[in-house]
Amino acid sequence: MAGLSRGRLPQGPPRLSGTKPPLRGTSLSLTLYWGEDSFSLRKAEEALIEKIIDPQWRSFNLVLLYEATPESIAQTVLTPSFAPGSRVVVVRDYPGLSSKGEDEAPLMALLERGIPDETHLLFSGPSKIDGRTALAKALKEMGKFREFSRTKFPNFEEIADWVESEVTKRGGRVEREAAEAIALAVGADQGVATQEIEKLLTYSNTLTLSEVEALGCGGGGDVFMLAGAIANRDPARAVVLLRRLLLSSKGLVILAMLGTTIRNWLMVKLLSNTQKNPFAIAQSLGLKSDFRVKKDLEVCRRWKTDQLKAAVRLVLEADLALKQTSQSEQFVLEKLIIKLVCL
Repeated sequence: MAGLSRGRLPQGPPRLSGTKPPLRGTSLSLTLYWGEDSFSLRKAEEALIEKIIDPQWRSFNLVLLYEATPESIAQTVLTPSFAPGSRVVVVRDYPGLSSKGEDEAPLMALLERGIPDETHLLFSGPSKIDGRTALAKALKEMGKFREFSRTKFPNFEEIADWVESEVTKRGGRVEREAAEAIALAVGADQGVATQEIEKLLTYSNTLTLSEVEALGCGGGGDVFMLAGAIANRDPARAVVLLRRLLLSSKGLVILAMLGTTIRNWLMVKLLSNTQKNPFAIAQSLGLKSDFRVKKDLEVCRRWKTDQLKAAVRLVLEADLALKQTSQSEQFVLEKLIIKLVCL
């Protein structure tokens, strides 16, 4: 081809005015991201990629590795890029970080030798790492690392408060009942909640309860859905939801939120004996609206006061079992569910 030197790649389209030159790495261009908040982790991962890679060469200089072996990681990192600028190698959910598995010698040798200047190596995930492994220790010592933990919401009101805050940050407005409807649908999963908020704001900048209900708000299986299955005395669905929750949450966290929900049912039940107005009940409980109370009243019609008191006692017994016995979380919580639906 005329005009091209042998062995050299074309330099691509001219750089747009204002585009930053690609950054170059160092011999230890290494980052480790892990944690349960996969949504925030992926956002940070994308931000790092955009910072390092020239967007004109992203398809060439971004390599994603799944189910990688120590050998494949080392070979990929040491393989020269076919395009100009810096490159990023992302290793997702590498099992060697959470448990001792294959011989990590090729990977450890790579870290000792040093990563090529033009390459940045990012280990992304898993949700937990075993800090005792040689690889985890080396990565923490040699690179930048960050854990993405899920925000812990003690109660339903705080989830709704967070929804209001996130909508405001995005320049929108949300009625309190609409915020509570979103919180009820998605629970404490910030990633799902953020996606739902962004989806809803594309339709309207001011979110009302009717709009949220009309547009729909999906959840991926949360403590509130688990509580709903228990309230409906549906043990099969409750057990399925519990097992899904245990994949990403600790048993004590699940039990704490479930216990709070059941205690709220009992409080609403007791107050409804003397107060018939849902808003008056909400005020007595210090709530900002009666949306949640109306939902709880629907549950209370199917449960007697003595049954709810017994449910609170069963939650306390399960709490002691988790803290003081060697029984598995799944066994204790499934046993609790069966007892609750049989009240």
